[in-house]
Amino acid sequence: MLCENDDITADSKHNHTMKRLAAHLNDGSVDLFPAYELEAILHALANECNRARDPPPLKRARGRPANNNLHSILKFVERVIRQRYVKRSKCRNAEDDDFLDDELKRYFGARDLSFRIEEDILSLAFEIAMDAVVQRVADVVPNTSTSTDDGITSDKDQNLPPVQSIIGNNLHSDGIIKTALQIIDSAVLISRRLKAKLDKLQQAQRERQNLSNANITDKRKKYEHLLKPTKQRHCTGQQHAKDPATTCVGVISIMEENYPQQWDWFCRLRTTIEEQTLASQPAATSASCVDMNFVIVRRRIETLDDISLSSADSDDEMHEDSGMSITIKRELYPCDLLKPDTKEDPSNPIPKPESELAHAASNEPTPNMVEPVSPLEQLDLETYQLRLVLLDMPPSESSSAEVGRHTVGEIVALLGRYGELDGAAGITRCGDILGGGITIDAGPVEIDDMDPRRTAIINRFPLNDATVSSLATAFLTDATGALRANAFLRSFVLPLMIEMNPIARAIAAGTAVCDENVASDQGKPASRSLTSLLATLSRERPMECVVSVLIPSLTMTKCIPSIASSESMSSFEPTRFQCELVSSVLRGKDALSVPAIALLVGGVMPTKEEIGTDASSPLPGMKWTESTMPVLTACLNHRPSLPDDVVAALADGISRRLSPNAPASMTRSIKFSTLFHTFVARYGSQVKSARMVEPLLDSAARLRTFMSKSICLALKKLS
Repeated sequence: MLCENDDITADSKHNHTMKRLAAHLNDGSVDLFPAYELEAILHALANECNRARDPPPLKRARGRPANNNLHSILKFVERVIRQRYVKRSKCRNAEDDDFLDDELKRYFGARDLSFRIEEDILSLAFEIAMDAVVQRVADVVPNTSTSTDDGITSDKDQNLPPVQSIIGNNLHSDGIIKTALQIIDSAVLISRRLKAKLDKLQQAQRERQNLSNANITDKRKKYEHLLKPTKQRHCTGQQHAKDPATTCVGVISIMEENYPQQWDWFCRLRTTIEEQTLASQPAATSASCVDMNFVIVRRRIETLDDISLSSADSDDEMHEDSGMSITIKRELYPCDLLKPDTKEDPSNPIPKPESELAHAASNEPTPNMVEPVSPLEQLDLETYQLRLVLLDMPPSESSSAEVGRHTVGEIVALLGRYGELDGAAGITRCGDILGGGITIDAGPVEIDDMDPRRTAIINRFPLNDATVSSLATAFLTDATGALRANAFLRSFVLPLMIEMNPIARAIAAGTAVCDENVASDQGKPASRSLTSLLATLSRERPMECVVSVLIPSLTMTKCIPSIASSESMSSFEPTRFQCELVSSVLRGKDALSVPAIALLVGGVMPTKEEIGTDASSPLPGMKWTESTMPVLTACLNHRPSLPDDVVAALADGISRRLSPNAPASMTRSIKFSTLFHTFVARYGSQVKSARMVEPLLDSAARLRTFMSKSICLALKKLS
């Protein structure tokens, strides 16, 4: 510790400080300096710079020699700023220590000595850098006096040379000036961060005091701060350190408050130096650009999903190729030409490998030459190889946080490239390849190097719930359109819902639904990551979540239309865990919006074309079971505005399930009676306008529950 005795002279204090500084610099690290000792060292260095700025005695009025220690002092200050504030903030342990320190300050007071000492250190660094700039300008520019330019006069203690005097001198390339400018910029930015952090801690302290003084009677409000996600709690203390560009807006540093005149002079000096730097750069002449050739590459049709930006020239180009027949199908993509079962279109012949296109670069055929592939085919190959790598990982490795972050980064990059090439269809294709819906021929070289089991088709989605949740957070932003969001949810979130249902998993894999293992499997419950992901999607993307996730998981025919006429349609039904997950989305503060609930009810109900006239055929849409009927009842309790055809479909579904030819299980079901009563109570006027009161009265008479009388009375009031 520095000596503070009164009998020690200033020179002895200075010498003692220099000895302590030399002892600490043996290991080359200054970030572990105690704050009070670092402040004393910077005080001594500031005094050294001030003594160098003092005018020489009158007896030696000749030119003042430049201070040789100035560059060393600036390098030391720059090292202090870098190691104490910049480099240390990137360390992982430092982030944890800062978070714990912020939590302590939030509870025990934010205005303590630590912020004041750091402000003093930054102020001393600013003073040293400013003294170096002023001294360097005074050494280079002779006969400089007190600053009176621009109508601004300096104080007697601030001998600032005029800014106009440096015009014509190459100060923009001076090493001392550059180092000093970097120190000042860093000190001002760090001071703004500290001040913004202090303001946030003080605000949190005031909120905590107000919360403790309030009389909280509701248990949910009392423990609401514990329900906040961990990520938000951690971001509360580290948000300013990680995003200084948004937190420092409008914050004034301590230098701008304490040194307004020097700061104004520095801003004008910085402007002058930047103008000299731009003027010193060589200007491009127009003659050097005469012989340059430009190639303009324009896509034929540029689309932003549902917005077409095709020009008149592009339309003309399309008319020129009108002789070529184009067949648009969901199952066929340009890369499907590599698949062995793809049928060739005789009107659109595919160039053979031995054609002139394959060997256009040489006159003789070269068998070892690899055919050029399109960017989409290259993306398909990269996505398929990523799928094989993920499938080969053991569960312990694939569930690690480091592998999850790397996987999310790779898939986000692939989705961005797919979106640039093919929009929402490209995102769907990426999900199909990654999920195993499309098999890509990796070539003989890659297959020979692989393990034989990797080439087999594995009907398993390679991503877990936590990875998909992180992927949705990284990909779905405010700038993502509805079409791309639907494609992403159908390709990456819907497979997680399908994995919960053994019958849906067997249908998607193409295996037999009547298998004993499939029939005995009751499915698996939803994980916390999937539940949190679905709650977030229902809050931020309600319409896309309903169309691409909820409706396909409740009605398999909406997800795979090819099974609508097969035996799988009658055997599929949502599991209890799926219905519980959907019910959790319909209640709570993250519940679906009322328009989204109306869309969900209309999506799970069959249309008139799907119902048909055959009453003996099974009803399409969502299968009404003891698990699915509470979901439909919860939707009706929100009173969404339903169209007349949806209300008629609901009434027809209730009547058919209570018909004499229907199974007798519905007549004794309490959940079915609850759904019946909720429907009549909420949508009685629309039932009356649809002329379904009499059929529902006949159906209510067949109920064998205690709610049959209430339903009949409600229907009689409507009639």
